This record gives sequence, structure tokens and C-alpha cells, in this order.
Amino acid sequence: MIAAVIFSGLINPVFSRIQEYVDRLFYLFLGEKFEIMLVKKMGELDIATREDPRQNNIITRVREYGIYRIQNFVDREFFILQNIIEVLVASTILLVSQWWMFLIIFAGTIPELVTEMKYGRDVWSIHQGRSELRRKFDSVRRHFYGVSSIVELKLFQNARNFLSIISDLFHRFQEEERVTERKRMKSKFIALIFSQTTMAIATAWFIYEVIRGNMLVGTLVFVWASMGALRDALSSLFNNFGRQYQDSLFVTDAFKFLDIPQVINKPERGIVLYPHETPEIVFENVTFAYPETKKFVLKNFSLKISPGDKVAIVGVNGAGKTTFVKLLCRFYDPTHGRILVNGHDLKEINLESWYHQLGALFQDYDRYHFIVRDAIAVGRTGEKPTLQKVKDAAKAGEADAFIEEWEHAYNQILGKHFTGGIEPSIGQW
Repeated sequence: MIAAVIFSGLINPVFSRIQEYVDRLFYLFLGEKFEIMLVKKMGELDIATREDPRQNNIITRVREYGIYRIQNFVDREFFILQNIIEVLVASTILLVSQWWMFLIIFAGTIPELVTEMKYGRDVWSIHQGRSELRRKFDSVRRHFYGVSSIVELKLFQNARNFLSIISDLFHRFQEEERVTERKRMKSKFIALIFSQTTMAIATAWFIYEVIRGNMLVGTLVFVWASMGALRDALSSLFNNFGRQYQDSLFVTDAFKFLDIPQVINKPERGIVLYPHETPEIVFENVTFAYPETKKFVLKNFSLKISPGDKVAIVGVNGAGKTTFVKLLCRFYDPTHGRILVNGHDLKEINLESWYHQLGALFQDYDRYHFIVRDAIAVGRTGEKPTLQKVKDAAKAGEADAFIEEWEHAYNQILGKHFTGGIEPSIGQW
């Protein structure tokens, strides 16, 4: 008997710890899977999609809230299941004694569900309507994190001005949430009063039954405890339903994001260009306007670039120089006209083979936060960069000599100036 009592006292805490451990592992598993899934989709999106303000709104929400909202949504399913079991147990007791009392308590907690559902919709609506404001906020805030941006902030003494802009944007965004929180608090107080009133009515009726001799005091205590358990279980269940509804709106955004279609239709196979042949490029009466605009950036533009030609395109800001390069990279397709590569329409060419021959460096170029060795060895193979890969890809002669010289310098720097296994970064180089 003593052993049974000790075992029963230990079994619940043990299962509780195991459940907590498994729940945490599952939470981390979901975070990893959905993070990889969303990042992969980010990499697959067309440039036209990334530059579309309408799509940027959903991208912003998914980037900021997608992962943890999905984790919370799935994780909360277990708590909802637990709430349902608690409600069933407490409901059974009341249904056996007084079924109508169950209905009163159930109705008394309905306002809590309505409050949480409305609150969830309001929060999502704020984030949906303020996506553009959040993008501006993030854009200005980034100037305080990058080293090059900090240098400019100090030199041009713009830190105070930018801080004022951030403070204003943050206040405008948070003010709507503060209003929503105040509305929620008022609604929850009203729901609490309604719930407590139903409990008071039920308790008064049972006390009256005890006074009349129709119920024992012990039965009253038992039923009253069951009523409290049911009210608490329903309250917790409805609160979780409300939060689940709120998270479901953000989860829906995540799946909408994953379903964003490709703007650039790529051929299933496509024409593969010969890698060791410089192609001829022809712009044939190309006219182009960005989506959702009627202004033509290029109009009936024609140009022929033969192998070996060196061409410089000069123009004022907004003349279409960057657009010309984007069309050449097939980030967009011409509104009218064609771009020909070796006589083939660029729409029919395998883009991987085209990018193998194409190199472009835009004004806002990317910087890789890798050590020098890995940054130099980055290539188009999709494999982990190595120095041997750079050597194999380099042409004979001076390129080999340069790599050997760099390798020697790299080893010297690594050996003389950096200790403790820390390798030099691009900035240190």
C-alpha cells in the first residue's frame, strides 16, 4: 500500500517532466522545419515579386511573425486537447446532477470566447494594415546596426534625426495596439462580470436546495467545486481558442506566402547556351513598364551587342539603366518586344546556363559575412566553397599565381596576427 501511494505520487510529476521535454523538442523541430521552408521560398521568389509592394506586405508579416506563430499554433493544440478533456470531466458531473446548470455556466463563458476572437482579429488587422509602416521602420532602424551605416550617421550627424523618425514610427504603430488592448481589457471585465453572475446564480440555487433539504452540504461542496472546475476549464479553453484564432490568421499568411506563384515563367528544359562562347545580345523594340504602373521606363528600345563589344550606357537618374540590366538578367520580361541571345528569345533560354555566362554588380551589392577564404571561394555550384574549387575554376597563368600568392598571404595572416582559432573576416582582411 505504501509503495502504491509513493508510486502514485511520483508518476504525475515524472510524466509532466517527460511531456515538457517532448513538447520542447517538438517546438524546436517545428521552428527548424518551417524556418528552412520559409527561407527556401524566399530564395525562390522572383525579383519582380520581391519588388512588388503588395507582396512585400505579406513577406514582411511572415518574416517577423511567421515562425513563432506557427510554433505556437501547433504547440497550443496540445493544451486545447487538455482543456477539452477537463471540460468533459467537469461537464459530466453537472450533466448528471443538473443539466440546465451546465448550460448556464457554458453560456456565461461565451463572452470570453467572443472577446478573444475579436481581439485576435484586431491584432492581425493592425499588422496587416501597418506592413508598409513596419517596412519603413525596419529600413530606418537598420542604419543603427551596420558598421558602414553607423559611420555615415556619425559623420553626417544624423543619429538624432533618425532616432526621432524611429520613435515616431514606433509610437504610431504601438498606439493602435494600445487602443486594442484597452478595448480587450474592458471586454474581459464585462465577460468576467457576466461569468461571475452566472456562477452566483447557480450557487444561490444550490444553497436554496440545501436549505430546503433537497441536497446535502457535502453534495453542495462537491457540485460547487465541479462548477468552478467547469468554469475555469471553459475559460481556459475559450482563451486558447481565441489565441489560436489569432495565430491562425498569421499561419494563413505563411501558407499564402508559400503559395505565391512565380512571375517569370521558366521553360521546363530551355535552350542551354554553350558555356565557352560569348553570345550576341539584341534588344529588339523593347518597351517596359513596371507592374501596376502605366509609365514606360523603356519605349521601343533597340540595341545590338556583338561578341567582343564594350558598351557603356550613360543617362540621368531614372533613364532606365538599371531596368535595362534587370531585363537582361530576366528579373522582368519586356512589356513589348524581345531580348535575343544568340538569336534565341531570352524567355526560351535555360536561366542557369544564362547566369553562368552573366555577371552583374548592382549599386546595392551584397556583402558576405564569411571569412576571406570562403568569400573568395563562393561560386555558382551550390556546394561548400573550397580553395581547390577556386583553383580548378581559375584559368592557367596569372590567376594561378594570384591564388598561390593569396594563399601564402592568408596563411601568414592567420599564423602571425590571429590566434585562438579565429580566422580573419573580410573586414579584417
